[in-house]
Amino acid sequence: MTPPPATPAPNSFGELITAARTTKKISQRALADQLDISHTTVARIENGTTPTPTPEVLIGLIEVLAVDVRTAFELLPPYQRLAELLNGG
Repeated sequence: MTPPPATPAPNSFGELITAARTTKKISQRALADQLDISHTTVARIENGTTPTPTPEVLIGLIEVLAVDVRTAFELLPPYQRLAELLNGG
């Protein structure tokens, strides 16, 4: 049996969040409710209108969606140096 095709790596933080949210079958509104933010904020993060969420929202997204911290940091320019430090650089 052929394995399923590999999921392409996300090109942006918004793509990472969208992929994680849809994999977990969570709606934007449900995610927003869990983070106590508006569903519009979730949509803006996912479509790149808000490319870097606040630290509180970032932590919530990482926790709720169980995304890899290093991957999240690598996709967010303000946090890329932290990703390098986490990777030993």
